[in-house]
Amino acid sequence: MKRSILILFITFIYFTVVAQVEISADSADSARTAGNYCENRAQYRQAWQYYKLWLAGDTLNTGALNAVGRTALQLGRIQEARESYLKAYALDSTNFDAGLQLAKLHFQLKEYDSSLAFYERLLEQDSTNISFLKGAGDCLDRMGYLLPAINYYGAAVDLNKENASLAITLINNWLSLYHSNPEQGKQFLEIAMNVCDTALVYNPGHNNLLQAKGVIYFTDSNYPAADSTLSMLVNSGDSSAVNMRYIGMAKYRQDLYYDAVPYFEKLYADDTTNVETIMLLATCLSQTYDRGKALQLLNKAEKLLYPSDEELYNLALTRANTYIANDDTLNARKYYWEAYKLSKKNKSAMLARLAPLYQFRGRTIASLSREEYEQGLFVHVHYLRDPQVRKRLVTQIKRGSLVFTASQAILQDYVEDMFLKDTGRQRMASPDGDVSWVTPDELTRLIKLQ
Repeated sequence: MKRSILILFITFIYFTVVAQVEISADSADSARTAGNYCENRAQYRQAWQYYKLWLAGDTLNTGALNAVGRTALQLGRIQEARESYLKAYALDSTNFDAGLQLAKLHFQLKEYDSSLAFYERLLEQDSTNISFLKGAGDCLDRMGYLLPAINYYGAAVDLNKENASLAITLINNWLSLYHSNPEQGKQFLEIAMNVCDTALVYNPGHNNLLQAKGVIYFTDSNYPAADSTLSMLVNSGDSSAVNMRYIGMAKYRQDLYYDAVPYFEKLYADDTTNVETIMLLATCLSQTYDRGKALQLLNKAEKLLYPSDEELYNLALTRANTYIANDDTLNARKYYWEAYKLSKKNKSAMLARLAPLYQFRGRTIASLSREEYEQGLFVHVHYLRDPQVRKRLVTQIKRGSLVFTASQAILQDYVEDMFLKDTGRQRMASPDGDVSWVTPDELTRLIKLQ
């Protein structure tokens, strides 16, 4: 009973306060108070509305602009948030809240150069701020500038050596720099190891740092040390895919094929489509006790690396249909021809889709480019050479249908053009560039379905 009375009393007080706030929200100061009250209770839409009233009463107030930007972000009104923060920043370039939010906002929008500019201005105000240093490093990292990013990350780590996450970020960047230039990057691995060991002093037994240490050992070709470090993690219960992969690889590089098998089998069980895992497991099995399974895995790897003609046909056909839907005739021609070559059952259908793409509506044969001229001739010749097409057309004629296809009419234009050029044969080319020749007499026979 007492608890119920208490709840009713608190509820009464709550609604009384809200009512008083709403009543007095006509002034800028009371609007700010109302906004703060709602924002503290995660009522962001109401807070945003009150802050807008506050701003309307004082349009040059950076606090009001920041508040509108802050709550606009909570509502997903990204553009409004950016505009509010930019106005606040324009009024006061030392405005910490506006500068930081603009840096974060541009980063989220993947406008890394703009984000970096704001972080650099923030660092002019506070050069030892770890969050600003990391933010600048993140921007440069995303932009592909590894060494400048490392400079910022390194400065942040120097100021906060016990931060394991920050150390791992720096280590990963040193490893990336090494992989971009392994022949001259031995020193990068040494620096990465020093960063890792220093962080481990403050975070002994930290799983991610120990994993990073194992990866550095492996990258430096110290396979026994990598095996030992990462195996310790697995034995303690951390059987992540990264640990399993590097342990398996470390044992494989030491020719310990029997020992490597369980790790690759675990990776394979988790992902049966990873070609690298399949190849490594097959290699280890071929060197040990199950060559039959090794051959099965190699067959599977081949299938993954080289899809069947039917799968490639479906892929080419889908691409061609998509290009047609996108009014991209040139690419559609290319992929219908690719589908024609891959298909065993639908060659006639593919020619039937290709032929209309070479009808050159409104243009004469003589006005075509050499490529279109030769490809058009090739496609219509092959369409009328196709046994199924000829059989269908002849059957229609026998049934009394007057058949004269677009391909026949177009080939007649080619015959007349060859007559005007006084040539006894004409070059034609497939959509992928294979060249062949045809004579006016053969074209005439095709037109007559002889």
